[in-house]
Amino acid sequence: MEAWGERVRRFRRLRKRPDGTPWTQEDLADASGIDRRYIGRIETGEVADPSADTVRKLSKALGRTMRDLAEPLGWYDDQSRTHVDTVEAIERILLEDQDLDDVQKDGLVLSTKLLVAPHIDEARRRKRRPGERRPA
Repeated sequence: MEAWGERVRRFRRLRKRPDGTPWTQEDLADASGIDRRYIGRIETGEVADPSADTVRKLSKALGRTMRDLAEPLGWYDDQSRTHVDTVEAIERILLEDQDLDDVQKDGLVLSTKLLVAPHIDEARRRKRRPGERRPA
């Protein structure tokens, strides 16, 4: 199965600049607001357990769903799937709702993440074996 970092790299390379060349890590950094060096660490496998916010930012920048990007992380193997799906659904609704201003949309997304992220993190902790440490 494709590792998470490999998937980020593959999706990044599928994105094209106006001249037709693949996106660089710098392009992804600019689009996502995530440091280019951190993206490099993700792609080389040094960051094996990212936050839900990191996956959301990368998914949005790459034009993919969180499910597309996070599948190798195992987030969709248990009950955390429902929580991630909820965040995705709310983001889709907010992006399509023209009656809300950007501040209201950002507030709803943040509130949802604050409510849902602990459940995702708990599901991740349950998946780790006893004594297994989170990668630095």
